[in-house]
Amino acid sequence: MRTDGRKLFIGNLNYRVTEDELRAFFVDAGYQPTKVTIPLDKETQNARGFGFVELETPEDAQRAIGDLHQQVLEGRSLHIDLAQDTPRPQQDRPGGLRPPRDRRW
Repeated sequence: MRTDGRKLFIGNLNYRVTEDELRAFFVDAGYQPTKVTIPLDKETQNARGFGFVELETPEDAQRAIGDLHQQVLEGRSLHIDLAQDTPRPQQDRPGGLRPPRDRRW
């Protein structure tokens, strides 16, 4: 997945911040996010303390880094940087289909 310099990583998010609140934070600062995502933990469904915001242009993303890095949202100083272009590594997962053990038809 290539981000083309438009996708920002937002770190040190307060765990209570919602996607709508993060979007409003950017809109209030003069930016129009095209997509806002806060990943949830698969088991607990709680926020993981970081998120992603995609802006319309790479220039908007660079300006947002300069304007909003270290700004405070819900009592926490945000870490804002370009999202990495590297894909997540595949993990071996237990389970799935297994061939039958010595089954004779």
